[in-house]
Amino acid sequence: MTPPRMSIWPIVIRSLVAPFSLSAASWKALLKPVLALAVFTGLLIIISKFSLNPTLHVFAQVPIWASIAWFALEYQCHLVIGQLGPKSEDRVWRRSGAYFLVLVFLGLMLALLLGLLLYLVLPAIVWFAMAINSPKPWLATGSVLIWSLVVGAAAYPVVRFALALPAIAVKHEVTPKRIWNLSRGNGIKLLILLVIIPGLINGFSSMAFEAYSKQTLIMLLAGILETYFALCYLSILAISYGELTGRLIAPETSLKSIVDQILSSRILWPLVLMIAAGIGLASVIDAVYKVEPGQHVLVSRFGKPDRVESSPGLGVKIPFIEQARQVSEKERYKIEGNSRFFTVNKKNISIKYTAYWQVVNAETYLQTTAGQPHPVNRRLEHLLQHQIRDKVSKLPQKQVQKIMEAGANEFSIENDRVSESSFGAVLEEVNTRVKELGIEMTAWHFEAA
Repeated sequence: MTPPRMSIWPIVIRSLVAPFSLSAASWKALLKPVLALAVFTGLLIIISKFSLNPTLHVFAQVPIWASIAWFALEYQCHLVIGQLGPKSEDRVWRRSGAYFLVLVFLGLMLALLLGLLLYLVLPAIVWFAMAINSPKPWLATGSVLIWSLVVGAAAYPVVRFALALPAIAVKHEVTPKRIWNLSRGNGIKLLILLVIIPGLINGFSSMAFEAYSKQTLIMLLAGILETYFALCYLSILAISYGELTGRLIAPETSLKSIVDQILSSRILWPLVLMIAAGIGLASVIDAVYKVEPGQHVLVSRFGKPDRVESSPGLGVKIPFIEQARQVSEKERYKIEGNSRFFTVNKKNISIKYTAYWQVVNAETYLQTTAGQPHPVNRRLEHLLQHQIRDKVSKLPQKQVQKIMEAGANEFSIENDRVSESSFGAVLEEVNTRVKELGIEMTAWHFEAA
């Protein structure tokens, strides 16, 4: 018997429409796992807010994942056989005993492996881009392609057995022999449908949203798209299984029929209203910011500093377009590190150093660094290392060790005592170079690493 042949792009198109194609009765049945997910998520938020036992926090996540699995199986079931599908099949799924535990373990392993394969596509994209720009692009590209072939070979049996998930959902026979034979002749197409296409979408979308991960609107949009693509992925599994078993009625795939099906969906307009309400609420929350006494807020527009607000109280900004970043002149920041330095007699000595700094001119600091402490830390560490290297290179090793043993290795702007050590001038010299950033190094010390 010739195995059925799958068509990749029709399945992809039908999967994109599938979330809008379910009947009202099917969506009503799917509300049960959705409500369970909402309740258990709320409980997890409460547990996290009150900082209860960490073990309880872990156990609270189990019903959340169980609700997600319940929804995934129900969604695939309704997509393949519908709300009024046949109640008895050629072999009904046994709901108890060791067989049930085997099915649960099989489903978990397949879901984890499929998720892992999707996220392996992202490093492949990054490595391929790096390989093209490397000094030896052909050699680097070849190694990436070999890696891709190895991962593809490991993914091939996973995607063929992945059809066990919709089979479990519709309570069909789930023996390894049946699932393997069911996908015979279509393994490469399943690899493209279940790993390559979704993996590329996931990889490129992750890189696209990474730069805007702290913006509320982008996070909201990313969450909506992730939910939609998750439904599309479940749809690919269900439609592929339905096609290979001959149990899925092939709908029309013309552009007009797809548009009509989406517009006529009973869930579309309530979903649009919910999204609009969510965006409106998020806009109101994002538009308001608070300035505490002693704090300053930098308002940036599209990443460029626009204005600094210093008056305590509430402020309003353009939601999603402007971003507010707070900074306080009372907060102290800390940097630390260690490095090796050469003394005047060419001896190698390892020194550990720690420094503290604070903002002294908030407006200058916000405009020059956009309120980001990381570039300041790098600048200070570079200047501090340069000063230590300069001082150590003029002293013998024994004298450096003597300074540390005598306790003359701590310096602060609050200490009026003049240090006899040559390291006493480091604080002033560093502060002279960082004044343009609106910050000041308040103290530092060093010791043998």
